[in-house]
Amino acid sequence: MRHLMRQTISIYPTPSKDEYGRDSFSASTAVRGRFVLKSIIIIDSKGEEVQADAVCYLPNTVSDLDIGDKVEYNSISYRVIKLEKPMDDLSVKFIKVTLKKKIWNWLGILAILMAK
Repeated sequence: MRHLMRQTISIYPTPSKDEYGRDSFSASTAVRGRFVLKSIIIIDSKGEEVQADAVCYLPNTVSDLDIGDKVEYNSISYRVIKLEKPMDDLSVKFIKVTLKKKIWNWLGILAILMAK
């Protein structure tokens, strides 16, 4: 599986909140992985049906990834909505990450522009 992981994917750890209640991310970690645009409906960790926009396969050495983290590929931001770690008889082979595209609304964009 590792030979298919040729794309660079940025992982941002769980965000903190800024003074306005918006997510504030720290520095990212770049890892090699496989990114696939794939529109599917899944059951998330809360038991609700969610439309997912992409799936990302990462090596089993990635340890600092959790639901709600930000993942970026080709300058497009996604949120982790589901993590799966398929195992064989001995260990975890890779991490399958299901992602939802981060949608910017006009009010958020306007607030960013006005802050500059």
